[in-house]
Amino acid sequence: MENMLAHPNISLETGVDADARLSVEGGVLSFDGERFEDAVIYTGSLDKLMRYKYGALPYRTLDFVTKKTAWPFQPVAVVNYPDSRPYTRTMESGHFYPGNDYNFSRVTYEYPLAYEPDSDREPYYPIPSERGAEIYKLYMNDASAARNFYPAGRLGGYRYINMDAAVLDGLAAAEKVICKN
Repeated sequence: MENMLAHPNISLETGVDADARLSVEGGVLSFDGERFEDAVIYTGSLDKLMRYKYGALPYRTLDFVTKKTAWPFQPVAVVNYPDSRPYTRTMESGHFYPGNDYNFSRVTYEYPLAYEPDSDREPYYPIPSERGAEIYKLYMNDASAARNFYPAGRLGGYRYINMDAAVLDGLAAAEKVICKN
């Protein structure tokens, strides 16, 4: 990873609010108000990036609550609960480090919430709907006019997909950039 990031054609900035600094208008991608010619693979939500000009897309967000408990709490690292519990998943990170004998454990519960635009929460999952698909199509029409802008992943593609598929989508977008140049 360090060798890849050290490449002269790659720049890395962390702690940047991309939606505040990036814009796509009239087929032009801009960064900090200046036309930006390099490729951008964007994995954020298009509605926020484009200042909700066609309306907000519906998303689900999560509230994470971590509790201290006896080790082990559950038999595996992640357990999904598709039943009527108020939380959808529990995660016990100690299982990622097998062979350790812990005195206690920390279990994180994921509680689903409706996402509110411009809140301090992150959108995690698109909520598929006809209206959402119509709004996303408008945003994608604007986004696709910028030849160097590549929306990808769960939010950029506005698709409810597993994380492995989201990563593969980002890699496919990178492949498009490489093949184009």
